[in-house]
Amino acid sequence: MVMLSQLKPGSFARIVKIDNSLFIRDKLNSKGIFEGCFIMVISCFGLIVFKLDKRIFSIDYKIAGKIRVIELI
Repeated sequence: MVMLSQLKPGSFARIVKIDNSLFIRDKLNSKGIFEGCFIMVISCFGLIVFKLDKRIFSIDYKIAGKIRVIELI
């Protein structure tokens, strides 16, 4: 497992664990980002930009450092 902030553009991953911070978990869950979701990283410059289903999200690098993922091949 690695942190979302460690992935490179073009990487596919599955979200495994979101930090126990209630604020972060609620904020991500309200946008439809849950544990078990599959994502594709688009960009890692400044903000982490990723695609989930047909939606594109951007999150702060610090928040991405609190999301554990499994990189898929």
